[in-house]
Amino acid sequence: MGLLLGGELLLDGLLTTYASWRWVPFVNVPIGILVAVAALRVVTEPPRLPGPVDVAGAVIGTASIALMVFGLNVRTAARLPAHFLACCGL
Repeated sequence: MGLLLGGELLLDGLLTTYASWRWVPFVNVPIGILVAVAALRVVTEPPRLPGPVDVAGAVIGTASIALMVFGLNVRTAARLPAHFLACCGL
């Protein structure tokens, strides 16, 4: 996957350097369509595991991500110290 992304970035860089940025969609869109079609054929749905949903884990995970985003926004706007962000994530 990393090699594929790196190759795509290299190809985009070569296109913008030697041709124009306008050529990038003409290359990326067909490749994206081919990858989407291949994924529909190759990737299978994983088997469903029986058991209850981890509601507490979902709530804690969502709350921690929301607090981290809140901390980033407030810290940037109010120029608070870096440890404020860490406290919001706890």
